[in-house]
Amino acid sequence: MDRQRLDIIKEAGVVGAGGAGFPTHIKLDANVDTFIINAAECEPLINVDKQLLEFYFKKVYSGMKTAAELVGAKRVVLAIKEKNKKAIDTIENFNGDDFELL
Repeated sequence: MDRQRLDIIKEAGVVGAGGAGFPTHIKLDANVDTFIINAAECEPLINVDKQLLEFYFKKVYSGMKTAAELVGAKRVVLAIKEKNKKAIDTIENFNGDDFELL
């Protein structure tokens, strides 16, 4: 099942958004204890991460769960700046299964 999901990601051509275009299927073909989602944008004019979390958290959460399953993570950490109150409110009000905000 995991190989099938990785193949779908590979065939879709999904790559990282950091500028280098690193293939996502390679990142997800690993085993880790903790899976970290970095949504702490550092450029002052970049707002995509907080907007995705604010307006599409249900989809982001689904992707987080899938990615965590693929890498075998026992723990998922979502890093976001404290000043992004609307996104944090959305996350805190989310009623997903096995979701815990630390």
